[in-house]
Amino acid sequence: EAGAAIPVTKTTIAATAAVIPVSKTTIAEAGAVIPVSKTTIAESSAAIPVSKTTIAESSAAIPGTKTTVAASSPAIPVSKTTITGAVMPRSICPLVDMNFESGVYNQRGVPVLFADLFTYTRGSTGSYMGRDIVNNRPVYTIKTALANELRIEYDPITNDNLGALIERASTNLALRSETFNSVTWTKNQSTVTLNSTTAPDGTTTADTLIEDSTASSTHQSFQGSLSFTSGTVYTLSVFAKAKERSEIFLSLNAAAFPAQANSYFNLLTGEVGVVGAGADSTQIKDMGDGWFRCSVTSTADATVTSNVQIMMAVSGSNTYNGDGASGIYIWGAQVEEDVITSYIPTVASTVTRSADA
Repeated sequence: EAGAAIPVTKTTIAATAAVIPVSKTTIAEAGAVIPVSKTTIAESSAAIPVSKTTIAESSAAIPGTKTTVAASSPAIPVSKTTITGAVMPRSICPLVDMNFESGVYNQRGVPVLFADLFTYTRGSTGSYMGRDIVNNRPVYTIKTALANELRIEYDPITNDNLGALIERASTNLALRSETFNSVTWTKNQSTVTLNSTTAPDGTTTADTLIEDSTASSTHQSFQGSLSFTSGTVYTLSVFAKAKERSEIFLSLNAAAFPAQANSYFNLLTGEVGVVGAGADSTQIKDMGDGWFRCSVTSTADATVTSNVQIMMAVSGSNTYNGDGASGIYIWGAQVEEDVITSYIPTVASTVTRSADA
């Protein structure tokens, strides 16, 4: 006891060992005038002179968590890194909240229109499903960025497909669509045998396109004098079936379309081959009995009169040595604005199908 004025009681506990040279705890209590309670914990070793960790939490008004990590070494006595937690509200706010029943939509807690919730872009034409009510029946419409293509009605009670297929209006611009021996179709290093096999519609109206013996050449049938308008999308399609040759090449001529608005098709595997850079899209559809409907779509870049071409191909090339006998079956050529629709037969003039056909 030091005296009545400043009573002090001090206890010192010390321990030593080879692994932990010193571990010391000191508890000191001052007098009534300056009360103090102090605890010091220290660890040391030769490798790590000091290792200290401090954890502090701020007030409720600004919730945050701060951690300070200090490390030292003989070369760097102190190296300190501080990581501070971000300030966040105590309640979690959803990034997107969609209530379809009430029609209320929020983004980060702010009310927005549904159309403003998301933005999306793509580099090519896409399709999506729309829903309308026609004659008290739901009608689901397959739509493209260009035009409505197909509509299918469903029974409102059973939801069964009523089989009503409603296509958009379309015009087949190609003449003599089933008569490739006509002068309307120009034959280049090829001939045509008329009505040589059964067509996809069950009639004996499909023709054979036969190559001649010209070497290093294209063997084709094409139709010219077709009018195209710049900025308008067009599709060339034809039904084709393998014979001695099993590849076909369709092309929209570069006079009216970008270069290489074309594509190859394999009539054995039903696969699209190499697609030209000027094509917007291509399609091959299995029609049964070895028949495929092949199509290529492109956007005209000039308002001119031009042609469309149907060629045979060998090993992915439309230029090859003909043998004078080999060929393919073709039927039902169609040239139309926009994307492909169901086949429209023509004879001496173009034919238009109304939207409700």
